[in-house]
Amino acid sequence: MSKKGELIAKAEPYVHVLAYKEIDKLCSFCFLPCEKLKKCAACGLVKYCGVVCQKADWPIHKTECPCFKESQPIIPTDSVRLFLRIIIRHMEWQMIDMMLSTVTELTKDHMTLPPAHTLFSFFGMMVINTFSICNDDLQPIGSGIYTSPSMLDHSCDPNAVAIFSGKTVFIRALKDIPDTTPNKMFISYIDQLKPSVERLAELEEQYYFSCECSRCLDTDLAEFTDILSQCERNLEKYSNLAEYNIYRVRLLDLAFDSCINLESWKKGLEYGLQTLAPYRKLYPTNTPNLSLQLLKVGKLQLFLEKTDKALKTLQEAGVGIKVSHGTEHNLYRTLSELLAQCHGELNGKT
Repeated sequence: MSKKGELIAKAEPYVHVLAYKEIDKLCSFCFLPCEKLKKCAACGLVKYCGVVCQKADWPIHKTECPCFKESQPIIPTDSVRLFLRIIIRHMEWQMIDMMLSTVTELTKDHMTLPPAHTLFSFFGMMVINTFSICNDDLQPIGSGIYTSPSMLDHSCDPNAVAIFSGKTVFIRALKDIPDTTPNKMFISYIDQLKPSVERLAELEEQYYFSCECSRCLDTDLAEFTDILSQCERNLEKYSNLAEYNIYRVRLLDLAFDSCINLESWKKGLEYGLQTLAPYRKLYPTNTPNLSLQLLKVGKLQLFLEKTDKALKTLQEAGVGIKVSHGTEHNLYRTLSELLAQCHGELNGKT
């Protein structure tokens, strides 16, 4: 039995790679930000926050490093680097088996690539079991394979969530789970706000199964796929679309983010507020997507001195973040600081 918000499991990756786009911002081993990264002197591709992470990554990097150096100036894709690390880990176990066998002399000649059928099996494992490692804003920063979490199946209405801190994954209960055996716990592999048609197609294409969860079978959440082309136009012209139309929500999200980037705070808040009711309806309870949206809207309200409204929005965000991330996560600490700021400003007005 796991109660809502309870930490079910914590795991380190079997193999992991930092996305190349993050290579100058984050440590290639721990995935944490660092202003002064130190690159590998040999290949120059991977960079570390310090000696501790460099040494921890060395058992694998010592084998991949010559490959990177030889391939220059071509930079291997993220998936190629992850696949290479899977092979290296397999070869490490191969060496251990040889050391435990009756072989009296161990040389590099004994280390050979696995046969083709094994490599194909590894590739299939990577495609199906790879996690997108995300930062606090749920933006992907790398990829990893986790042994125990990989046993969890998918549902578009999950009872658990995978949250990352650096490269470490935390599995938390989104609701009370009477039975915590792996086949009774579910996480979402994909974006739950996508239309069911798109969700089913993505799961079939990438994970080779058809989802039969309650959300995919629920006709009440059927999407207006027949008006996809109309939803690509502006919101004003199609203001008659239903409030919970997914394509309308996407347009509102795009307008919200664009206003933030343009520092048009008041108009951004108007769009952000319009997304909250659909988010509450379409996202399962306590998922981080809703909590982060509430957090973004609450920050804008606080900035625009709508402090009383900001307090309510941020308190609602806090309920979900506490469940999905836990009270020790950086995001929850950030939220707590914002709530303290709200209380301070409100107390100052009285």
